[in-house]
Amino acid sequence: MVMVMVMVMVRVRVTVTVMVRVRVTVTVMVRVRVTVMVRVRVRVMVTVMVRVRVRVRVTMKYPDKYRQTSGLFSTNKGEEKGLFFYPTRKGAPLKIVASPPDGEWQHVSVSLPNRTPSWKEMCIIKDLFWDKDETVVQFHPPEKEYINNHPFCLHLWKHSLGHVTPPSILTGLN
Repeated sequence: MVMVMVMVMVRVRVTVTVMVRVRVTVTVMVRVRVTVMVRVRVRVMVTVMVRVRVRVRVTMKYPDKYRQTSGLFSTNKGEEKGLFFYPTRKGAPLKIVASPPDGEWQHVSVSLPNRTPSWKEMCIIKDLFWDKDETVVQFHPPEKEYINNHPFCLHLWKHSLGHVTPPSILTGLN
């Protein structure tokens, strides 16, 4: 689905220049004659700013191979949410909860019973649920907004408008 929103802002600046020429003639009989000439020049400058926002919704992938299809928290194949278990070499499988999309945010939580998932494991889960060329983030919100329901759980988020990333020169050397 592609949604295009166009916002047009028009800024108008009006410059008014007033030139006044006064000619005063005084005669001896205390007669005053005043001639006032006013010339007004108006210059209008219009600046038009156009901001275009393109909204592209890319659907997450839901790997049915790892989906919990029976028991508590099970979902049917093809559903856009669910509980998934991904095997690891270190013992317990990664437990992944994919939240249903809300139109703006796509989200998965990844946890283990006795340790935090590694960077490599999080990369594997990112690639299971999103394409390799998509940017997905882990947030570090202000401390007052922390919510910690599980000591060994990390989250991956993707906004429907995407995320801005820094230039690659700032993130490391190739």
